[in-house]
Amino acid sequence: MRFFYLFLIITIGSFFSCAPNLSEDEAKKVISQHFKPEPISCDFNSKNPFYETAIRKLMTDGYITYGFSNEYKQRYEPTQKGAPYLDTITYDKTDKDWYFWGKVVNKVVKDIKEVLIDKNNNSAVVTVTFGFVPVEPFYSLLCIEEKCWYFAEKINQIEEKKIKLKKYDKGWRVES
Repeated sequence: MRFFYLFLIITIGSFFSCAPNLSEDEAKKVISQHFKPEPISCDFNSKNPFYETAIRKLMTDGYITYGFSNEYKQRYEPTQKGAPYLDTITYDKTDKDWYFWGKVVNKVVKDIKEVLIDKNNNSAVVTVTFGFVPVEPFYSLLCIEEKCWYFAEKINQIEEKKIKLKKYDKGWRVES
């Protein structure tokens, strides 16, 4: 009978433990909600004739429209659909150069490497990797050569950070 009571106390105690628990999935969810995907701006210029095709596609899809034009430059302005991603695209008629200013990747939480819980302070230090994901169709159409900072293997860059979380009555939060 003693063993039954001991088992009962241990079982009930484990359900009502005061020590904070934080899984990697929960940590990723909390951190991802705090650090929303962050569009990263990129600017470059190029003489690549492919950009003419890309501009036509962006116009057809409703992301840009014709803007200011004179004998030296043709400017393309973002529509309401393109405004969250694009600042401007300009074609220099004399140099035959394309100039792009806009967002081609989002910085996002990629992975949780480690969760270290400090039970005394109801806190945790989480090792997180941030990485980049393409913003389409802009990445595929405009990030086609080395002049784009996130071209080819560069999009696979990661950044590792340690982030402190604190446990409150309503759950975990990132500490500022």
